[in-house]
Amino acid sequence: MNLDLAKVYYSYGIYNDKEIPGTIPRNSTIPEELGRVQYLLTDKTGTLTKNDMIFKKVALEFSLFDEGSLPEIKEIIKAKCEEAPGPLSDTRIQSQANDAMKRAKRRDQDFVIKDLILALGLCHNVTPVYEREGDMTSREFQASSPDEVALVKFADTMGIQLIQRDQKTIVIQPPGKSEMESYEILENFPFSSDTKRMGIILRHIETDTYMFYLKGAEVVMQSMVRPSQRDCILE
Repeated sequence: MNLDLAKVYYSYGIYNDKEIPGTIPRNSTIPEELGRVQYLLTDKTGTLTKNDMIFKKVALEFSLFDEGSLPEIKEIIKAKCEEAPGPLSDTRIQSQANDAMKRAKRRDQDFVIKDLILALGLCHNVTPVYEREGDMTSREFQASSPDEVALVKFADTMGIQLIQRDQKTIVIQPPGKSEMESYEILENFPFSSDTKRMGIILRHIETDTYMFYLKGAEVVMQSMVRPSQRDCILE
């Protein structure tokens, strides 16, 4: 009886330990089972976590942005989306001006930031799902990988909201604009463990601009991009 009472007391102590909040011992034998543990092997995602990843930091060629500077990014994206629609809008404007000197200049940093967040909101296989509860409608993201959901959620908080996605079309809502932007999906290259990357070919319908977005593991992507073309690295 003393032994059983001790097991119950130890389990109660585990349940109320402030250093491991949320731990729930589901039987009274857990203390002695934990006492026999010598090695603990876990998966890095989903086993000991909620399988919910959070975007923390973005490093570009010219700057580093973390959680403290996210409001600055949001303002930049809003201003550039109001200035011109779609991706690579600054290069389009320069091309229309037919100014060789402007085309030779490096890209404006604010437009690079806008295109980066826009790429996060477009290069994925995430589907928005709407659920109605009474008078409220909630939007959730579904994908096979929590990495993809984390990137789309980050783009969403920065103002690039994913409204609709099917096999042929992606619709987003840019910040500061009432009109939505539609992209035609021309080809999709899903992620695989062999290639360690995924890609998508899109056409921005409003400006008839074609884009090929590619993302993947750094060990694969670094060998594909020349140093002069490395605009950003995600962490």
